[in-house]
Amino acid sequence: FTTEKNLGLIVKTADCVPILIACESNDLGPVVCAVHAGWRGVSSGITSGAVRTLLERGYPPTKMIVKIGPHIGRKSFDVGIDVAQELFGAAQLAKHPSPESVIDRHPTEPSKRRVDLEAIVRQQLMQFMIPSEAIESFAVDTFTSQDYSSFRREGSAAGRNLSFVAIASARDSTSQE
Repeated sequence: FTTEKNLGLIVKTADCVPILIACESNDLGPVVCAVHAGWRGVSSGITSGAVRTLLERGYPPTKMIVKIGPHIGRKSFDVGIDVAQELFGAAQLAKHPSPESVIDRHPTEPSKRRVDLEAIVRQQLMQFMIPSEAIESFAVDTFTSQDYSSFRREGSAAGRNLSFVAIASARDSTSQE
């Protein structure tokens, strides 16, 4: 995160969930935060940790605006039962109203599950009283969209998707070039 103007924070992903947070505070000025949340990060609460850091510094959750960038979608994110159980635990910890709803049985492979990472991330954000209407998603499944890189689709040859956030300063109207 940063409070510095004109400094862009970039998250590089190829299926993971990029989370961009901006907040304005009358006392503290603006802040932006960029989070890279893969399944391990979602499971370990990296999203909650980022929000907690902002709260500890005095930024109000009701003033936070969150953008969730392109990431692997629920219908494409196949995982083993062990990973699904970890992510179910993360949904429970975030007090998801229906943690079982974030996990589906795989349609053809009994040893696999499909997980909705975004639903868990949203709940991790909302547990801190960030309004749901302040959380906006760029609803693109990186696995199914040829316009975005996907590690699951392309393997080690996958490129990376870049998501960024910055505090832009207004140009000084008195300056001359």
